[in-house]
Amino acid sequence: MAAGDLNNRLGLGSFRASTGATGTFDYSTVTGASGTFAAAAETLEFNIGGGTTVSVAVTPTAATIAGATTALNATIAANATLAAAGLVATNDGTNITIASSSGTRFRLATIGATNVFGFNSAGATGVADTAETQAGNTDINFFASTGIQQSSLLPFTGIRNGSDDQTITITATDTAGVEHSVPIILRNDATLRNAGTVDEAIAAINTALEQSNDSTLRQIVAVKDKASAGGAEGIKFISTLKGFKVAVGTNAGGTGVGNQGTVATSTTTGTGSTVDISSQAGAENAVNALADAVTRLGEAQAVVGRGQNQFAFAVNLASSQLTNIAAAESRIRDADLAEEAANLTKAQILLQAGISALSQANSAPQQVLSLLRN
Repeated sequence: MAAGDLNNRLGLGSFRASTGATGTFDYSTVTGASGTFAAAAETLEFNIGGGTTVSVAVTPTAATIAGATTALNATIAANATLAAAGLVATNDGTNITIASSSGTRFRLATIGATNVFGFNSAGATGVADTAETQAGNTDINFFASTGIQQSSLLPFTGIRNGSDDQTITITATDTAGVEHSVPIILRNDATLRNAGTVDEAIAAINTALEQSNDSTLRQIVAVKDKASAGGAEGIKFISTLKGFKVAVGTNAGGTGVGNQGTVATSTTTGTGSTVDISSQAGAENAVNALADAVTRLGEAQAVVGRGQNQFAFAVNLASSQLTNIAAAESRIRDADLAEEAANLTKAQILLQAGISALSQANSAPQQVLSLLRN
């Protein structure tokens, strides 16, 4: 699972959280402001739960707020996507409010500057950040060791409507034969949104498995995978547990985890843990497989050892260089100290010689005066 890798550095698909860079990503209630309510057509663009944009042209039945509200509700009722989202337009005599009766999150944008309904006014509330986009991943990068258990690839479509909750039930059996199970609810509404994208769904599933505090269920992990480079990203479940099951619940919109109403049972990837040793030939094959595995392990260890040796050499070299630098600095400091000490001694000798000469010079006049007195 890759979360927060906006630039797709790992090649595992980008991740976009449910909040825009400049504010709330979408809303369950949007209120306009300063609408003209003119009897003129205006195009509104709706985005339901992060899905495909729905564009509708609406003309008020009369140049009043009531006429604008009536036209909005008629347009919503005529559009299957907007109607399924439970959108309803109401007014308080001054402004129009569009809200979802099921708590569905939506975005709203208007085309043009006429502001017929009040949703392109600076005073409007709940008008979403419509500039947020998510780039699709075109690579297939899925990591699973040979011999691991995995489910089939389950397709995924983001849940858009607040009424389309879906329950995923994961069941596994421990080594003692005891069955463990956890239901996980995926939804996208004003209360909780954890299935608007495949990333959100995987994060929600793995969080629920981890927080189950069940040592058996915590061995199962949901990951992203694709059937083809141009296909959509889906969900796979992997684990070391044999025969775990994923029951996919249904919802009205048919969104969320696909293959609804079915149970996916894990199977083994490759041949790592399926070698039959009940016969001599099978046992010999198992020994050969182990020998091959040991050889590959040795090759991997050689690569790691070579890298460790290179790091150790670099560390030792750096340490030696530091020691040499410290020694050179010490020698430089010692040499400077010796030179200054020699200069000090020289200066002291010159000073003493000068004092001696001055003393002798001062004594000559005194001797002459002494002779004159005598």
